[in-house]
Amino acid sequence: MPALKEVSIVRWAQELMLLRVIQWLLLPAPSVGANALD
Repeated sequence: MPALKEVSIVRWAQELMLLRVIQWLLLPAPSVGANALD
């Protein structure tokens, strides 16, 4: 069922973005954190 796979990918992407936002908020230097995540 491709629809289910697409939904799981979207949810995974949302969780990844949420984690990045949380780390960005918690880190004292967001630019350094972004470089480390990439």
